[in-house]
Amino acid sequence: MPNEENKNITFSLCEQIYDEELGIADLRNRKLDLIVDSYILSDKSLDHELLFEDEIVLIVANTHSHSVTGFNFDDYQTLPQSVLNLRRNNQLALDLFLEKETSVKRNIVNEASSMLANMLVVSETHLFCHVTKSLAMQYKDKLGLTIIKPPIPLKTIPFYLQWHRSNSSSPSHRWLRDKLKKMLQN
Repeated sequence: MPNEENKNITFSLCEQIYDEELGIADLRNRKLDLIVDSYILSDKSLDHELLFEDEIVLIVANTHSHSVTGFNFDDYQTLPQSVLNLRRNNQLALDLFLEKETSVKRNIVNEASSMLANMLVVSETHLFCHVTKSLAMQYKDKLGLTIIKPPIPLKTIPFYLQWHRSNSSSPSHRWLRDKLKKMLQN
């Protein structure tokens, strides 16, 4: 992907890292310059910065029987859902954002590799899923989706920019971090 300010600079984006140790090793070995994640990698050689936080919402197809009425707690526990297959510490990613006192059952019938893949599945089925509000707002009209407030308390999702500490004062790395932050603001 060429950079509009400097045609000699290129960059590539990679899908999320499922193995925390691999992500840390890739930052240490400079295979990766940055990682954006909702989970802070636990390594003292890394620096991080909070980029933004986003609310978690539910989405269903506009044709779903609950698209108008929303969900109550029983609906949430019994209706079939698609979840993100990302796991941290042997927990589904969503479990990290449940309020501590919340105990729920889920009727998980599908696991998808990304929030967008989940949205595509939900747009064509009777399933529901959790996504960030900003992503839901971006695709709801294109995919025919309804956004529903979850009937359970959920924490917001933080998104952190993470890099190897040795790059913290590097002018080119600082430029890269600033460029990414500007792209995300748009």
